[in-house]
Amino acid sequence: MRGYIDLYYMIGNKIYVIDYKSSSKFSKKDLPKKSMQLILYAMYLKEKYPDKIIEYVAFDMCKYMKNANGTLIERNKINDLNEYERAIVKIKYTKRLEQQLIDFVVDTVNQIKQLDFNDKSDWCKNDDKSNQFFCKTLCSHYKAACSRLNNS
Repeated sequence: MRGYIDLYYMIGNKIYVIDYKSSSKFSKKDLPKKSMQLILYAMYLKEKYPDKIIEYVAFDMCKYMKNANGTLIERNKINDLNEYERAIVKIKYTKRLEQQLIDFVVDTVNQIKQLDFNDKSDWCKNDDKSNQFFCKTLCSHYKAACSRLNNS
């Protein structure tokens, strides 16, 4: 696995993990799945710094500000920024979230193992527009096989 932590910092014996989101906004129901990225970073930092405590992980929703009611509003639609605060979405780091991430990774690996390595249609989902970014950008298999399949 490979990941890039946007920011982490330590104050005393506590570590804080921040991931900057420059344009995306997601609903509360999507938060558990989206937060898995942060939990993965926190687990790595916990292993790297075993004497430190991970208090929380957070998304910094850079495009937005938060009003007094907690509603996220795009920065470019706000006249007086002094009436708003930064849109930071904090997630308390827990053992339960750690276990959820472990279960998710194990389940995903098991699903991958069930696929036929030689069946390109299992790997190159060119009909699914939502996953094309991930395939083209992150998948090492794409350049070797999927680009040939998509061009034929």
